[in-house]
Amino acid sequence: MADRNYVVSSLGGALVWVGVARSLADLLPRRPSLRRVALGVAGALFAACLLWSNVVFQGDWARSAADATELLHAVDRRFDSSPPAELSVGPAVPSRNCVRSIHQFFLEDASRVVLGHPLDFRIAEHDGEWRSAPPDLQLSWEQLLGEPVHSRCE
Repeated sequence: MADRNYVVSSLGGALVWVGVARSLADLLPRRPSLRRVALGVAGALFAACLLWSNVVFQGDWARSAADATELLHAVDRRFDSSPPAELSVGPAVPSRNCVRSIHQFFLEDASRVVLGHPLDFRIAEHDGEWRSAPPDLQLSWEQLLGEPVHSRCE
């Protein structure tokens, strides 16, 4: 059902943009060749903006997936395939332009896909949850990934 809603909203959005283009075309002089050129240029610019935003969006997803993969490999290496269940990685989940790297709900499945076996540890949602783990079982994303990680939407 969600996919159908997405299609309906996309079609509705397309109709709104067509309406905007028609309204702008009505403001142009009544020369058909000028209208075609102006609408063609506007359409090409709009398509280029959509393409660029999709490239950026897909890049954010790819970098987030790479972060999650590196996290799983780092935990697997550090604890020889069996991290303690009390291990907490945090203090918050990294997000690249609001694309979250990994969710606790998908941890077991993601580790099976990436590593071939499940891992069980806690991905902390916030600083308090992270700090509630024993100090020797608190790992930061920066420690595991080896680089600063942004935890909020940028």
